[in-house]
Amino acid sequence: MRNCNGCIMFRTVIDASSRSLRVCDSVGDCSKVVCDLDVFFDSEMCMKHHVGKTASACFYHIRRLCQIRHLVSREVLAQLVTLLMLSRLDYCNAVLAGLPASMLAPLQHAQNAAARLALGLDRRSHITTALQKLHWLLLKYRVTFNIATIMHQTFHHRCPSYLSDLVVFASAGSNVRQLRSSTTRAAAVR
Repeated sequence: MRNCNGCIMFRTVIDASSRSLRVCDSVGDCSKVVCDLDVFFDSEMCMKHHVGKTASACFYHIRRLCQIRHLVSREVLAQLVTLLMLSRLDYCNAVLAGLPASMLAPLQHAQNAAARLALGLDRRSHITTALQKLHWLLLKYRVTFNIATIMHQTFHHRCPSYLSDLVVFASAGSNVRQLRSSTTRAAAVR
């Protein structure tokens, strides 16, 4: 097909029943889950697949560390658990903001198991004191803390330009209408 300017136009047909995409004579299948930067996005954006994959990887590392816990000192084991688990739980966890607690539960269980392993506790021991002893935040607070850190870096212009270009902060000196939010330095997406 050609339009009035002589450019080739493609006819795109999406078949909802078979989840395929047809462009001209080529047919491609649509995926229910897409992985980008090791974050899994599903078609409903509920992050269930990402949470499951991350929790699975965390429990894999916990099982592996359980096998060597008698070969290393308690301090080294705690450092290994912190290195392997918290870096995995913190990586791109801003995408988990706003999810219900039931969706975050597998990741919280993985963090609890890691804390018990790091301190040498059994399965039935209370986790709150263990997390406090390790100075670890609960997962929902880790997500909030990481977003707050990103926003703080953006506000003080210590972030990459692609982030600072996306966010504008309301200020009293701006030429926008004076609102109550202008004194709170509220952030808005451009």
